[in-house]
Amino acid sequence: MTRIDFTSPSQPPLIPIPPPTTLQEIRTSKLRPFGPVLSAIDKQTRPGQLYVSTTGLEDDEHDLAFHGGIDKAIHQYCADHYSYWADRFPEARARFIPGGFGENLVADGWNEQTVCIGDRVRIGPPGSLRPGGRNGCVLEVSLPRQPCFKLNQRFGIKNFAPLTHQEAKTGWYYRVVEEGWIQEGMEIRVIHRSHAMVHRSAASLCPPR
Repeated sequence: MTRIDFTSPSQPPLIPIPPPTTLQEIRTSKLRPFGPVLSAIDKQTRPGQLYVSTTGLEDDEHDLAFHGGIDKAIHQYCADHYSYWADRFPEARARFIPGGFGENLVADGWNEQTVCIGDRVRIGPPGSLRPGGRNGCVLEVSLPRQPCFKLNQRFGIKNFAPLTHQEAKTGWYYRVVEEGWIQEGMEIRVIHRSHAMVHRSAASLCPPR
């Protein structure tokens, strides 16, 4: 077994587990025309309870060429990023609002610098010890979101997609470990981190398309 020297300056520092945050919005969409292609990027808020299966949220669809599937079942984006983009591109400020990146889960506080590949995440009532069923679900961070050309069209900014990659503000995907029901206001909490020494950001893993 390889031993890691936690005191060695050559080793990356431990990534602190982010504190729990609150699920502000859940969003889904059906595929619909988006310029010359079909897309489900225009996701709308879904109040009340919604079921999470291994393929994602009920009534949510994906362009399977780039999104969806077991390892890209659910997308989360950091709500704090929208003010950053709005300040950087004031001409598109009105478009930089939650849901703009086509995310399923809207929450603040967590970002690409604090979330690690392999993190197990529970969504459920605050303090709940038994996720699953009506008490929420368990997800696993699978990979960063891979920005595609639709973001350029969405925000009306040339080459915006690769910029989100360069700035490591892409969001991340989850696979579903334990199915269940979720709703707005539930707690999002990291319950297990298996590789705390390894921080793989969107910029280091996913080349833009």
